[in-house]
Amino acid sequence: MVSSINQNKNAQDYFVDGIAHYQKGDMESAIHELSEAIRLNPEIYGTYYMRGSAYQQRGDLAAALHDFNNAIRKDPKFAEVYILRGDIYYANGDFDRSIQDYNEAIKLDPKNDTVFLCRGDAYFKKGLLDQSILDYSNAILINPTNATIYNSRGLHMAKKVI
Repeated sequence: MVSSINQNKNAQDYFVDGIAHYQKGDMESAIHELSEAIRLNPEIYGTYYMRGSAYQQRGDLAAALHDFNNAIRKDPKFAEVYILRGDIYYANGDFDRSIQDYNEAIKLDPKNDTVFLCRGDAYFKKGLLDQSILDYSNAILINPTNATIYNSRGLHMAKKVI
């Protein structure tokens, strides 16, 4: 009976089920469901984004990067996927590429304080303190209630003085 129900599922059903598994923290089931959605309809960028996010949560950064690249090819105007791909580059120590992705995300979503924080961190890793502090300041202008940004800016300002 279960297999006949699954045979009637379409890509949207698998996508919705994949998101439900993701939200419950079941990345293996999320990846399975989202893979089925992609098999049935490989043109939906959001499915690659969600499966990439599940891979990223599972720690499979190579698979996540592959899916994020596919999501960007399908829809190059989706800022969040650039942020997540930038996070992978950052985790891999490729700060130049992470900054490129964060730059693209800022072009697409200039009111996102998180991307300024991420880019500020990448600038800091490259030793570019002035740029990192400027990004933290921009993030504070966008979201003056985010204590993490104030903390990062303060720490990096202190390093500049020392």
